[in-house]
Amino acid sequence: MVNTEDGESSSNLRSWIRITFWPIYGKENWKFIPMLAMMTLALFIYTTLRIHKDTYILSAPLSSANTTSFLKAYLVLPFSVIYMMIFCSLSNKLSKEKIFFIALCPFFLFFFVFFIFLLPNSQYLHMSIETISFWQNKYPNFKNLIPVIAYWSFSLYYVFSELWGTIVISFLFWGFANYASSAEQSKRFYAFFASYSYIGLMSAAKIQSYVYEYSSRYEKGSKEYFDILFVNFYFVIISMSLFLILFWFVNNKVLPFDKTVSIEAIKMTPKKKPSLKDSIFTVIGSKYLMYIAVIVICYGLTSNLIELTWKELVRREFNGEESLIGKYMSDFYFITGFCTIFLGLVNKYLTSKFGWLKSSLVTPIAIMIFSFFFFFLLVFGSYLPNWMLFGYSSGFLAMQIGFLQDIISKGCKYGILDPNIQMTYLPLDDDLKTKGKASVDIVGSRAGKSGGAFLESNLSVLFKGADQIALAPIFMPIVLCFCGVWIFFTIVLAEEYAKSIKK
Repeated sequence: MVNTEDGESSSNLRSWIRITFWPIYGKENWKFIPMLAMMTLALFIYTTLRIHKDTYILSAPLSSANTTSFLKAYLVLPFSVIYMMIFCSLSNKLSKEKIFFIALCPFFLFFFVFFIFLLPNSQYLHMSIETISFWQNKYPNFKNLIPVIAYWSFSLYYVFSELWGTIVISFLFWGFANYASSAEQSKRFYAFFASYSYIGLMSAAKIQSYVYEYSSRYEKGSKEYFDILFVNFYFVIISMSLFLILFWFVNNKVLPFDKTVSIEAIKMTPKKKPSLKDSIFTVIGSKYLMYIAVIVICYGLTSNLIELTWKELVRREFNGEESLIGKYMSDFYFITGFCTIFLGLVNKYLTSKFGWLKSSLVTPIAIMIFSFFFFFLLVFGSYLPNWMLFGYSSGFLAMQIGFLQDIISKGCKYGILDPNIQMTYLPLDDDLKTKGKASVDIVGSRAGKSGGAFLESNLSVLFKGADQIALAPIFMPIVLCFCGVWIFFTIVLAEEYAKSIKK
């Protein structure tokens, strides 16, 4: 009798472990593992690119974090719209496999040219410091815009890095996942795609930390310095190649023999995404979707205002030293990956124990608390006595709080907010679920991130080239106000969500 109980206990434990950490059936591993590897590689590439895109801009002489707001508003947004128009047009004419290869070609081409030619010769291709200074003095209102033009190859690198996250991860991978997975499989696959793939993020961050640590031993611009940075060329190009190979394997060697997905579904090309105009009308026409969109917008705007201000503090703290900034940002992304995985696991407990509302309120409340202390130190830190600052400068303490805030913000966003938002689409009918999600993604992401970038860049022009720190007194009430709006609409959405679930 004891042995039976032990056997049952052991069997139950193994069953619990499998359901909790690997709810994949034997034959599904042929599809799940390659697709998980695809997502991991995509995040590995994206993290590598993100670390460098920030570092290049922040370490460029006479540049600032506010320069990235001009990049996001006036380059990233138009390029994203153009790319998506081309993508949607091709999706109606070509097969999924051809779209994948065509969509990735510009990335292969640009990063090949950048690492082989543009980066090693950047000092000859960009404006001189004297020229940049001349134009900034002549047009002080556009002080933070001029580096976008002056360091044009870094600006293009920034744009393509952002496009990788938008085009490859959001549309190519997840679009492919939607067609390669059955409805039942998606419930088990997607959470683990999102969680386990962060190994790619953490790996890239740790590698880049070592890259910048070794590069600091050599003079910036020297042959040895560029030889070390050139290692990233192999990481990016090889990872992109493996990403394509895995896609080809799943699409041609797995799906045709997968009985859980019909051949007709496999051959389908992605449906055309709704236009911005259609998306706006869809969101406005549904009170429920409008609540979701407001929450997404609030996150995008608040996180953008805080993050760029924090990055300006990082630039000042390290005096624009590329290797120090790069290592610092690498460590930041490594901790962010660990925090995201942890919060993703904790969120399952929070939601089941305390309900959707309380777990959803964690993100806005955490951002509101940290942003208050962050901006308070920037705005009023000079008036505080030394003992209250523990002997440090107010700027240094604000940078450390910003570091923690951004880690928690991103961890809560990917580990708590995103999964909870996805749950709110479940009560909707199939048509509104598909159309509504696409519309909220388009309206919410554009209005949030781009809205924050437009606000920062226009305030910079209005106040004669003021940087993020100088604009902190304006950002503080805006961020706190949007956090309050975010909390209010989360409560309202929770009520509507509960009513919809009961129906």
